[in-house]
Amino acid sequence: MPRGILMRVCGYVRISRDEDKENYSSIIQQKELIYQKAQELGYTIDKIYEDDNVSGYTFDRVSFNSLVEDIKSGKVNFLLTKDSSRIGRHNAKTLLFFELLDQYETRLILINENYDSRKDSDDILGLRTWYNEMYVKDISRKIIGSIRSKQKNGGLVIRNTFGYQKDKNLKHKLLIDEEAAETVRYIFSLYIQGWGYRKISAKLNEEKIPTPSQYKKSKDGSNIQVAQNWNPVHVQRIIQNDIYTGVLRCKKTIKKRIKGESVKIPEDQHIIYKNHHPAIVSEEDYKIAMEIAEKRVERKIKGGSKGINLFSGFLYCSKCGSYMIMRKRKERHYYYCGKYHQLGRDYCSGHNISGEEIQNIIIDNLKKILILKPTAMKELEKTCEIFRDVGNIQKALKKINKDIDIKRNELKSYTKLYSRGRLEESLYRELMDEGEMELESMMSRFVTYNNKVIAMNNVQKISINGIINDIIRKKDLERQDLEILIDKILVGQSEDYPDGIYMKIFWNFNISTMRLHTQGDVKLDQGPLIYTLDP
Repeated sequence: MPRGILMRVCGYVRISRDEDKENYSSIIQQKELIYQKAQELGYTIDKIYEDDNVSGYTFDRVSFNSLVEDIKSGKVNFLLTKDSSRIGRHNAKTLLFFELLDQYETRLILINENYDSRKDSDDILGLRTWYNEMYVKDISRKIIGSIRSKQKNGGLVIRNTFGYQKDKNLKHKLLIDEEAAETVRYIFSLYIQGWGYRKISAKLNEEKIPTPSQYKKSKDGSNIQVAQNWNPVHVQRIIQNDIYTGVLRCKKTIKKRIKGESVKIPEDQHIIYKNHHPAIVSEEDYKIAMEIAEKRVERKIKGGSKGINLFSGFLYCSKCGSYMIMRKRKERHYYYCGKYHQLGRDYCSGHNISGEEIQNIIIDNLKKILILKPTAMKELEKTCEIFRDVGNIQKALKKINKDIDIKRNELKSYTKLYSRGRLEESLYRELMDEGEMELESMMSRFVTYNNKVIAMNNVQKISINGIINDIIRKKDLERQDLEILIDKILVGQSEDYPDGIYMKIFWNFNISTMRLHTQGDVKLDQGPLIYTLDP
């Protein structure tokens, strides 16, 4: 260390109650050992990094990560710790950490192993780190063996399950927690009635029913991370858990390596005890729920057109503002409110309109535009020539592009969870279908806005009269026609309109207003161009 540069001396302490069979007093002893050694060497400890009850086999530890960052930043020049096992019990990763210290010229002292990197050879370190790893693997084998033995003998080796509590006198006995059990029964009841996971979770949130983690914390004050809202995963886990029928199912997962991720084991290899504890849900209701879940997996609940459909990105619900989604029914395509489709009648109405009706209405009104008096047509042409608000649409393009990236990452996360066995197939498909539907809408809006920019840049060359005549002659609308002429279309439901449905078309002409009625005269006003179906 060059003269004039302050030496920063730090310590590192760690325990794992499973591996080391020790409590926090061991942390205190390690700190005392570090302070004593530093004093002998004539140094003062500036900081001690502490990881309490963290396995040495994992290197993703809060304080250890902070230590590594400080070493790389030059904030640690001298590190003291009890022994090499405090650094870690993973042979390869521990040796890599020692190499990091050497790379950044950080002196290391392993107090109980009489090792000082400034004076001693590191030849023996490899043997010590290998032994540390063998030690934790041996403990892991013993723990797993003990768990498997208890499972085979009917011992209770499960986490606390929402709806149950352990008997205080007989730890292997489960008792019904009646308050939580009512929520479980309610969830099964809704599911059997045809409610989906997402709709049930929305209902539970609306009724302010505590989530499992909220309930647990309120009962025993557990220091756990609390989920503030129900989500489809919570509901799915309850529906598909046969513990609520009185079954104890053990050996459902296995870890192929220490601190690795759990891997699901086939059901025929599970250790199962029927009538192990009181049932919250009858076997009959559970069987019905499983049949419903299986049917939902087999069929495409949210099937629809692949790719961008004609009106995607243009249609919105006038009641809630949600985008309208397309579904096929009896060889015709209908558009429904997206929020209604996802969450049900409590959130919006089930109004719908066919693509054929939308197209006919648009073409019918384009014909009426042509018969307007010449001054109105000239106003439209003038409006079109000056309608070049490209800047705002380019901002919208950037936002949509960002939203698309976020949604794609969300879908990737679902796939990762599913591939790791942490997401059931039925829920995975439901979330993916909904996510892809939203992504489709975003992409169609991106295409729409992008084409609008192109159209606006060339809009002075376009004749509105020519466009309208061309559309009427073709008798079919194309995406490009919609992008040039239409900003958005609102579809709503009201008893004041024929068939209870009304539609408003917002044209891309922001000066003149033409209210075109199915019956009656054309009226010119100021404001956006809107079409309504009036009684």
